Amino acid sequence: MNPSRRSVIRSVSLLPIVGLAGCGVLNSNQQTETEQSDQGNQNEETEAKTETETVQETTTETQQQAQYSGLANQTGKILEEIEWFGTSYFNAIVRYKNLVGRLYDTTEYLRRQPELSESDLSRLESTANEFVTLLEETLAPHFENSEDFTATADILFQIESRVDTIRRFSERSDTDRVESELTSLRIYLDNIQRSETINERFSERPIHEPLLEYATSSNYNKSHPFTFIIAHPETEYVAPVRSRKRHNVELGQVRFETKLERRNYISDLENIFGGVSVEQDRTGRGFLAAHPRETNQPTRLIDIQRFSSAEAAEQARGTFLDGAVSSEGMTELGAYEWEQIHYFQVLEVLDPHSGYVVFREDEGMTFNDDGDIIREDSGELGNPLEDYSRDLIGDIVYAYAKRVGPYLITIAPSMTAWEERDRLDRKPLEPLKKIWFWESLSESKTESG
Repeated sequence: MNPSRRSVIRSVSLLPIVGLAGCGVLNSNQQTETEQSDQGNQNEETEAKTETETVQETTTETQQQAQYSGLANQTGKILEEIEWFGTSYFNAIVRYKNLVGRLYDTTEYLRRQPELSESDLSRLESTANEFVTLLEETLAPHFENSEDFTATADILFQIESRVDTIRRFSERSDTDRVESELTSLRIYLDNIQRSETINERFSERPIHEPLLEYATSSNYNKSHPFTFIIAHPETEYVAPVRSRKRHNVELGQVRFETKLERRNYISDLENIFGGVSVEQDRTGRGFLAAHPRETNQPTRLIDIQRFSSAEAAEQARGTFLDGAVSSEGMTELGAYEWEQIHYFQVLEVLDPHSGYVVFREDEGMTFNDDGDIIREDSGELGNPLEDYSRDLIGDIVYAYAKRVGPYLITIAPSMTAWEERDRLDRKPLEPLKKIWFWESLSESKTESG
């Protein structure tokens, strides 16, 4: 049988079946088409719902990031100040001294001249302008210029005003007035190049404004004994930060006068925050220790890590959560939610008198209902031992963490669990209320400032 005949017979043999099926087959086809249509509509609805949820999630995340942008910006300012003092302060002061010296020498030279030429005046103005630029661009952003105290504004005014006066009277050939102005300028320059003047205007032991303003909330009062210690691990720089109204900066066992003491101090901080330390894509790091200097308020330690991007910071958070760090959900501290984390840390320190990492003596121990030891939440993680011996192997460190923009912030590490901190006749949150991250951007004084 040829292929064409076989095709005809097959077609004919199918006709009765089709006839018997009648409308049933058509209905089945219609139902299939309807189901496909419904399925298509359902898929479209699902896709639309998914897109809506995605948009909502994106919107929520965007809103959160907008809310956190103020916190991220403020955190960035603080870390930048820590980095500037660690990397640039001493060079800036050396330049200041050199330029004041050059301006002083130029003034003294011109004062001995019978009259000033145009080149003499240009030389004076050029040196003065270089000094003014240093004041405006390098020093002024990092030191206080307010109604209470001025570090650079009055110097700028005096230098510019006096140099302008010298030119004006020189062009009038008023040599007596020019000599008088040069003498007055020389005396002024001699005063501002003295060590005591420099230490007062550009103090870094302790540091004052604007870093203190950046690091505190509106709950802080300049009359409080509250003192920060900042540390920049890259340069092993350590310095206190406090109000000019407070003259006593004694901080118990905390020492950082010598290079070895500063190195040991930073080693302790790196050790305490070891569980959350991530080096990949990290572009900067700084520590702060908030010392309330109140008997019932603990010291609180803060670790700021900056990464190359917000995505890199989130990856860093994922890195430590995939490692030794465990999370127990979120809790509210002030205006923001923080992640409760804990990690096992081998607490090995170089200096037993650093003041942060040691066990309490027996009388410092308290016990919970199960009879287990609760380490006192002093913020110092114990009192320093009198001798150098150390029996520390390791312990669980409890802390709070938050990622904002490219920053990972970890605060308030303690061997005491979060829920047990307020049982020890202390005020564990009081120090945090005075720190910049306690308030939202809309509430904080930094927005209005």
